[in-house]
Amino acid sequence: MDNEELRHIVALLIEDAEKLNAIKPNAAIQAHIWLAKRAFNNIDDDGSAIRL
Repeated sequence: MDNEELRHIVALLIEDAEKLNAIKPNAAIQAHIWLAKRAFNNIDDDGSAIRL
C-alpha cells in the first residue's frame, strides 16, 4: 500500500470512531479521535506542521 491508500484507511477509521462516539459518547474515544486527526493532518501541539 502506498501512503495515499493508508491515509484513506485512517480517514475511514476516524469516521467510524466519530459515528460510534455519536451513538455512545466516551471521553477516551473523543481524545483518540482528536489525536488521530492531529496526526492525520500533521499538526503539532503548538500548531506547527510536523512530519510523521
